[in-house]
Amino acid sequence: MAGRWRDADLLRALRYAKGDDRAVLFNALADSVGSEAPIQLRGLYTSEMGAARSNALHALARRCGPAATDVLSEALRSRSIEVQGKAASELAESGTADAAEAVFEWLDRKLGRRRRETTWDPYELPSAIRFAVRHGLHAEVARIIAKHWAALDRDEQDWLRRTWPALFDGTDVPAIATGVRPPEQVQEDVYEDQRRGRAAKREEPEARAKQDDEYVRKALRNAERNRRRIESDD
Repeated sequence: MAGRWRDADLLRALRYAKGDDRAVLFNALADSVGSEAPIQLRGLYTSEMGAARSNALHALARRCGPAATDVLSEALRSRSIEVQGKAASELAESGTADAAEAVFEWLDRKLGRRRRETTWDPYELPSAIRFAVRHGLHAEVARIIAKHWAALDRDEQDWLRRTWPALFDGTDVPAIATGVRPPEQVQEDVYEDQRRGRAAKREEPEARAKQDDEYVRKALRNAERNRRRIESDD
């Protein structure tokens, strides 16, 4: 349920939270209520480091949707691989067409990097394709895939054959045509369709929300204890 927590309470607690509690609070900011979070999350994305920066970006994207496209586009050039991946995933969900150039440059760069076979991410191709399909720009992604076809992992190639048969036009390698049809459905990662039927039963939404609330309450309590300890030391 959206809006279970207030921006002001979560942002105040973030100043004193540590470890996993910070990730919990960032996640809660994705659907809390108030006017403070959108502006503050932009600042936190800039100032935070490591996983916290990725968490801030996720919260900003979920909170602001298309309005976060500018920050997400910039994040595709981050030095952090985690931040890049998070930005691509969020752009696939809600990014506007203004991010097209950034997304295509990112995909071209990712598929063209050296020794990609040891560092490829199963979310890379799906994120770019999902973004492009939403905006009717899938032909450009098809061109980039064809350009780097030999660099793709075998699992990626097999996934593309299953997911986007129109890309091949009856051949074993991409046969690019101006009027290539988009895939009918694109999963979030290249293994998702193979996991179906084997995944553990998901929690009911109400049960998950209750559990999330308990995590937030615990994080708030811990942050308050940290605040009191710091102030007493002063």
